[in-house]
Amino acid sequence: MNMKNIDQSMSSVKPVMWTQEDALQVLKYLEPVLATQGYHCALAGSILYQGTSTKDLDVIIYPHAKTADEVDLRSIKKFLRGYFLAKNPLLDCGRSSRDTYYDDVPSPSFWPNRDEKKVSVIITSEEKRIDFFFLS
Repeated sequence: MNMKNIDQSMSSVKPVMWTQEDALQVLKYLEPVLATQGYHCALAGSILYQGTSTKDLDVIIYPHAKTADEVDLRSIKKFLRGYFLAKNPLLDCGRSSRDTYYDDVPSPSFWPNRDEKKVSVIITSEEKRIDFFFLS
């Protein structure tokens, strides 16, 4: 392999966006805050099984009890946006088309049009993507 081929293969390698250490720091901070609202958080995705991610951090947020109120979820989303100094509102990948939610917000290229899960996406002030999976 010549030097040109090495340079080309190096340029195609995506940089690591999140490490497991980064993710654990986030979850260690979030857990006690979420617990006061009756929720907990868990790690998922490539960070969990590979230790790094070039794309995003997947965080599952789930209620401690089945009686968790929807109002609490809205306050949690507001907290998450503020804590991460998000550059966007939490973009909900819900049952409706992306355009029905945020007509004034440019749709990110990664938005899954067909996704029926309760997933909210933010981009942090450090340009890192976090996918929050809200379970009921």
